Amino acid sequence: MKSNADSLVQRLQDQGHSAQIETVETSGSTVYRVRLAPTTDRARLERLSSEFRDSLGLSPQIQSYQP
Repeated sequence: MKSNADSLVQRLQDQGHSAQIETVETSGSTVYRVRLAPTTDRARLERLSSEFRDSLGLSPQIQSYQP
């Protein structure tokens, strides 16, 4: 739901993260993915992932980034 993604982006931005929404069409429906600015610091990503899981109840996915 777009409003959920908007709300999450706002919460993340309020915490100082650079977040944005990616809209994806899949199997006839629209999915809104919230993404953070890319980084090559894997340890930082692992810490953020754990933080988001604990504080926001999310199931973050870390994806590889090729600058």
